Amino acid sequence: GESGRALRVRIPAARRPAFEPLELARRSKAFRQNYLWVRGKLERDGRGYRLACTEPSCFEVAGPEPALGPAAEPAGARR
Repeated sequence: GESGRALRVRIPAARRPAFEPLELARRSKAFRQNYLWVRGKLERDGRGYRLACTEPSCFEVAGPEPALGPAAEPAGARR
């Protein structure tokens, strides 16, 4: 919790295909679980904190996908 310090997780480019099943780029979309548990070695650098991760097993989705989504909303529901 340091305000203004970012946490960046580095995934080597050669290993990115192995991470595709996690759909990391889509985790920020609406109706997607966007909290993840990440294991690895945390290091401080000039821009904040960095976590090196080379295996998809380092990530675990923190919970189920949200129950309410576009298909689950009642007809006529307002946003």
